[in-house]
Amino acid sequence: MFAFTLAAGVLVLLATLYATGSHTQRDFALMRALGASRSQLRKVQALQLAGIGALSGFLAASVALALAWGLAKWVFNFEWTLSPALPIVGLLLGAALTLGIGWWALRGILNQPVMQSLRAAE
Repeated sequence: MFAFTLAAGVLVLLATLYATGSHTQRDFALMRALGASRSQLRKVQALQLAGIGALSGFLAASVALALAWGLAKWVFNFEWTLSPALPIVGLLLGAALTLGIGWWALRGILNQPVMQSLRAAE
C-alpha cells in the first residue's frame, strides 16, 4: 500500500511539474533577462522544490502519527509510543524525493536560450 501511495504521489508531482512547466519556463526566462544567473535560478528552483517536499513530508508523517495513535487507542486497544523522529524523517525524505524528481522533470528549463523560452511561453 505504501509503494502504491508513493507511486501515485510521484505521478501527481510529475503531472503538476509538467503542467506548470511553461509558467516556470517563462518566469525563469524573465528573471534571466533581468540579470539573474543560472546558478541563482538553480538555487531558487532547488529551494522551492525542497520546501514543497519538506512541508508535504512533514505533514504526511504527522497525519500518519495521528492516525496510528487513533487506531492503536480506539481500534486495537494497545499502548502506543510516539516516535518523534518520524516527522523529521518525513521532512527529509519528502524534501529529497521532491528535489530529485523535480530536478529531473525541470532539467531542460535552465538550458534554453532566453528568447526561445519567452517565445515558447506566449
